[in-house]
Parts: sequence; C-alpha cells; structure tokens
Amino acid sequence: MPTGDNWHVDLFKRFCDPPQEPLPALCDAALAARLGAFRKFRHVVHHGYGFQLEWERMVEGVNSVDQVLCELKARLQAHLATLKPSQESESPPA
Repeated sequence: MPTGDNWHVDLFKRFCDPPQEPLPALCDAALAARLGAFRKFRHVVHHGYGFQLEWERMVEGVNSVDQVLCELKARLQAHLATLKPSQESESPPA
C-alpha cells in the first residue's frame, strides 16, 4: 500500500497502463486523465474552495460524468469476469 501525501494517487496509478503486477490495468491513459480531472474537482470542493467554482471550467466534467462512470464500470466488470469464483461459494468439505 502506498504511503505519503499522494498515496491515493499512487494507488490509482497502480491500476493504470502500464499496471503494477499483480494488479490489472483498469485504466488506459485517456481514462486515467478523465478520472484525474474528477479527483482534482473533488479536491477543490473538499477543501472549501467551492465559492470559487466556475461553470466554464466545470461544464465538460459535468457533461462527461455519466460516460466516464460507464467506461470505468465496464472495465471493472470485464476484469471481474476473468476472476475465478471464490472458494467461499464452493461446498465445504464433508
């Protein structure tokens, strides 16, 4: 697990292309950039800079949030489909 002030960014990058083994590459460069923009927006809102929001800077993200979320969900579902069923779902030994 990454540490330091940017641990969350470092963790995210581990799932980007090129991935860090054994983690899957869930995000190519384009998706990583789009998700990064949402992370930066969250930072602004979280740290109380909300009074400085400018619609002109936000409109692209607002208009693309559904598409970006759908793409991320599709990549996650595709990866989950490659995983073996959990041992927990199998019948316990007699």
